[in-house]
Amino acid sequence: MAKEEKPVRGAGRVAFWAREKEVKEMIDAKHTLRNIYRRYGEEMNISYEQFARYVNKFIRSKPTNENHGEKTDAAIQPSGTKRRERPTGFTLNTDTSDKRKKTIV
Repeated sequence: MAKEEKPVRGAGRVAFWAREKEVKEMIDAKHTLRNIYRRYGEEMNISYEQFARYVNKFIRSKPTNENHGEKTDAAIQPSGTKRRERPTGFTLNTDTSDKRKKTIV
């Protein structure tokens, strides 16, 4: 009996990225996702549901860089909002007057 090889993890995403430009052009031309999937789905070897998730995540989502999926600064932080600085590390209250009050702040 010959063993069937498992598909390589991430192969569908790689296949999607290979067709990303064509998919984006078809979406911009107002083709439906079903029609696009019918055209390229078998080549990508992914389900329609996974194809739709990739389209929403990588094409229709917030603006991305050309580095496939890395969000731009504008996508990370909406304009007009200030980023709050979070304190790094911790401080230990070492006031020994009351043993119960040793806390990490």
